[in-house]
Amino acid sequence: MRPDLTGRRFGRLVAIAPAERPARVTGPTANRRRFWSLQCDCGATRVACHRDLLSGHTRSCGCLRREVAAASGRRQAELVTWDGEMLTLAQWSARTGMAARQLRERLRAGWSVEQVLTTPVRRWVRRAS
Repeated sequence: MRPDLTGRRFGRLVAIAPAERPARVTGPTANRRRFWSLQCDCGATRVACHRDLLSGHTRSCGCLRREVAAASGRRQAELVTWDGEMLTLAQWSARTGMAARQLRERLRAGWSVEQVLTTPVRRWVRRAS
């Protein structure tokens, strides 16, 4: 039985009704995916896969990313979500006291978000001999 998502909220999106599969979606599982028409709080509409909604991968029409990018003064901000908060690396840097570059390098090295934000930076001290 397919779950009815009508009226449910996913971040800034509200599910309106089931939608047809977009033509750009292809592949072996394309016909098994269920899509929904969504209304964003900003007024835009979009179509998204139910799995992306239920997993939390889709939370807005794209307006959230644009707002955060504009607030940080960057064209495309790197957003990181942890413990229910979504902030840019610069904002996480200010909150944790670690350099944004250090956080970015840890993410690119494959660390989990929790490890990136909670593992303290090693301070190397040169010992006098």
